[in-house]
Amino acid sequence: MTDLYSGFIYDAFALVLGGTGMLFRLGGGLDALADGCLGALVGAGVIVLIILVSRGGMGWGDAWLMAGTGAALGWQLTLVALYLGFVSGGIVALGLLLSGVVKRKDPIPLGPFLAFGAFLSLLFGPSLWGWFGVFVRWPWS
Repeated sequence: MTDLYSGFIYDAFALVLGGTGMLFRLGGGLDALADGCLGALVGAGVIVLIILVSRGGMGWGDAWLMAGTGAALGWQLTLVALYLGFVSGGIVALGLLLSGVVKRKDPIPLGPFLAFGAFLSLLFGPSLWGWFGVFVRWPWS
């Protein structure tokens, strides 16, 4: 919500999210910890790539948020979270543009949509991967 009101995603939130996710993964052994580390790299990596290509069009708070989300969810569910976050953000942005609420160059916070995508990924991510014949374990096992 801070991204909506102030345009900032605080690093402490992402650190707590990622740290808690990794603590939950301890019970799953080294495979679960490696999945969390890979998830953090995937989540942050996609956003960092966008930041570099857009030359700062997106903030580093989004990268930290996705690193924490990736550590908690693992790489497979993080990919789903990114996809669903981008799609939901795009749909809302298109609606705001068509209605004239925002202009083409106006910033629209992505953090709430990434968080929404992560929530949907927890609920539906394993089923979505199942459509492709990929079995995804619960993130913390």
